[in-house]
Amino acid sequence: MKSGDCVDAICTNNLCDPPACNDTYKNGDESDIDCGGAKCAKCVLGKACKGASDCQSGLCQNNLCKVAPTCNDQIKNQDETDLDCGGKVCPKRINGLACLGAGDCASGLCQNNACKAAPSCVDKVKNQDETDIDCGGKLCAKCELNMACLAGGDCASGLCQNNLCKAAPACNDKIKNQDETDIDCGGKLCAKCGLNLACLAGADRQSNYCTNNVCKIPPSCIDQLKNGGETDIDCGGPLCPACVPGKSCLAAGDCGSAVCYVGKCAAGSAATVAIVSGTPIAVGGLPQAMAGDDLNKDGNPDLVVVNCQSNNVTLLLNVTP
Repeated sequence: MKSGDCVDAICTNNLCDPPACNDTYKNGDESDIDCGGAKCAKCVLGKACKGASDCQSGLCQNNLCKVAPTCNDQIKNQDETDLDCGGKVCPKRINGLACLGAGDCASGLCQNNACKAAPSCVDKVKNQDETDIDCGGKLCAKCELNMACLAGGDCASGLCQNNLCKAAPACNDKIKNQDETDIDCGGKLCAKCGLNLACLAGADRQSNYCTNNVCKIPPSCIDQLKNGGETDIDCGGPLCPACVPGKSCLAAGDCGSAVCYVGKCAAGSAATVAIVSGTPIAVGGLPQAMAGDDLNKDGNPDLVVVNCQSNNVTLLLNVTP
């Protein structure tokens, strides 16, 4: 007998031997000489194979054992979306490399099938929910003056006007704003206004006196003005001293002489008397004229006597029952 007579091609001492993994023959279920199959060792690279289980590399391509794909074999294989990166097995890609979805990219951003840098507050691009480049919105710092905004919360100043960040109103901004009554003064927030500045109430000005919506010095009895209830300049009325003769008056109390006659303080005296017919009453020297009226509005007729010699008048207030 010879080897060709045997099914497994092994003839020893005229007997056919069973296949073995070291008989230097490809027999049994081996995929190549002494390797592969269910019993023998796996085959090295380049050896014949029927499936991945026949190869040490675990890869059988075109019936030959091949090197298994890796993430550093400089080949776009496995489920990689670019060379040695992407997919489920290999690392995520860096910016600029191909991608199919966000999971392929280290940045987590895949745009137009390319990995892009993830938006940030320092990327010099208006993205995310920013209202201007790298500012505004919920994620980034607040914007500076004159940068775009949607609301006060987007601005460092807290004020968004016409979609631009503006300086917040202040009491030194040279603008009449807030509740100011004049530039940077008046209202509840700013200092009181000085003289001749606009006001709405006394509290808006330093002197606490606002007249005709202008801050003025409050009336006094020495301001050379007829004001504050005075009947003449700096006299009469409820606050100032009584007026001298010749000054205007409304009542006897406005006059130092206690005699107010026809709107003027008169020199003379006033007396409270009972006017009874036939009863003499003392008056001034050389009385020449007399007038009657209810001067103190008590319902009794009173008399005013003009005294020529003494150059005064006598006021007689009638208290006749």
